[in-house]
Amino acid sequence: MAYIGSSIASLFIAFSIGRASSALPQKVLPDPPTLDGPHFRFTIVENKGWSDIRENEDGEMEFSGYSVDIIRSVASRANFTFDMLPPSGHGALCEQDNSFITDAYDSRYRGKYLCGQGDVQDKELRNTTYASDFYQGMFYITPKRRLLNKFTTPFVPPSDGGLQLFGTATHIRNIDDLIRQQVAGKTRPVCLKANTAYADFVRNSIPDLDVVDANYGVDAPEDFHRLLSEGNCDLLMIPKPIVTRAIKLLSEANFCQANGKPIGLVGDALDYGFTQFGIGVRKDMPTEVIDTMDYWMNHLMTCPPTEDTCDSFSVLYAEVTGNGNECGYEASPQEDTLGFW
Repeated sequence: MAYIGSSIASLFIAFSIGRASSALPQKVLPDPPTLDGPHFRFTIVENKGWSDIRENEDGEMEFSGYSVDIIRSVASRANFTFDMLPPSGHGALCEQDNSFITDAYDSRYRGKYLCGQGDVQDKELRNTTYASDFYQGMFYITPKRRLLNKFTTPFVPPSDGGLQLFGTATHIRNIDDLIRQQVAGKTRPVCLKANTAYADFVRNSIPDLDVVDANYGVDAPEDFHRLLSEGNCDLLMIPKPIVTRAIKLLSEANFCQANGKPIGLVGDALDYGFTQFGIGVRKDMPTEVIDTMDYWMNHLMTCPPTEDTCDSFSVLYAEVTGNGNECGYEASPQEDTLGFW
């Protein structure tokens, strides 16, 4: 009987605690943040697949690609409108070619990252028609850029944005292997895209690596094939997500081999240095705007792709990238005898 009595008492206590806890005020999350419909200008730097710029039959510019889809998806939820423009060419960072006179927004500036950055950060442009509020187009978030601009939260994917080697060289697991091959005269200099933040980073952080500047379009498989075939270099180093797309483009264009050797990812991506991409923001942008954009970017990075209302970044990203294996490259083919193994 004592046991039954204690059990009844325990049930009564538990019931009383349950009633008391249910009477406590429940924590309610605030509504997701939205803005009151402001209008912004985005400078889009062309990088095919990531940010495409085309002119329609009426001569109007049309923008598409992963970087552009991010803006559209966030804007519809954060409640702001926007215009998209290519780089104006009037920013102080934009290298002018004095051999010709160009109008503002000339197509020659579309793929120039410094030109796009300048439209946002240059104080001299602030009160002109060339000023912009944001820049987008697979921009690395770098310490130098952070001193001059604000950034949104990094967007994912890509989850691995480190610098990656690709080309035809083999038996290279890391940068130390590559430097050893260069010293032995087995591998040519690495091609770096001229006038990029990561080219400067590689020169400063890996001084023993033999590199050379190269001009090429990241969307042009014939440019990659030309550099690897004509003896300029055996390897290029660019951000890994752009590398995987490049190899996909090479495969689609039947440019999978250079001098009889397959092209592919070579070694591991750098696990230090520039790894994150974000949207550049002018320095005086109100914090409320960036916080609201960050919230919706985070939502779209984490919502299930199967959810009808989710424009999942992972789904948008999968439409443009490759896996890096499309050309059948082998890192350590048996017939390759360099004398290192």
